[in-house]
Amino acid sequence: MYLADLSFDEKKIFLGLAHVIARTNGVYEETEKEVLVQFEKEMSLDEDLDEVVREFEGSDIESCLSSVESLQSRRIIFMEALILVYANDHFDDAQKEIVDRMCDACRIDRRLYSLMAEWAQNMLSLNRQGRALIEI
Repeated sequence: MYLADLSFDEKKIFLGLAHVIARTNGVYEETEKEVLVQFEKEMSLDEDLDEVVREFEGSDIESCLSSVESLQSRRIIFMEALILVYANDHFDDAQKEIVDRMCDACRIDRRLYSLMAEWAQNMLSLNRQGRALIEI
């Protein structure tokens, strides 16, 4: 929803982080793939997306986020990443660890995290409702 507000380099960082998050359990689940495709469309990157993802393989979350100077951009990255985290209605320990590390790197306290998590879950719900209405 807010990915268009990111700079080109920030979009690449987000996409790399999104793929790290999606494969924390070793499998790209179908719901995660759908969200990743939506992200890629929203960002309109004219890059070889596989190359962008490979660029961030093995990258440390904190170092990726530290190259994002704007606190507002970090928060956009975090909020949008939460959509991916909650996409499959399963929040495992590995994802919790990533979210905790991202909270620290983005300077997000527990109260703000709760609000952002609720927003992400609402966005997923609204998206599903919209898709259902389109398919009626």
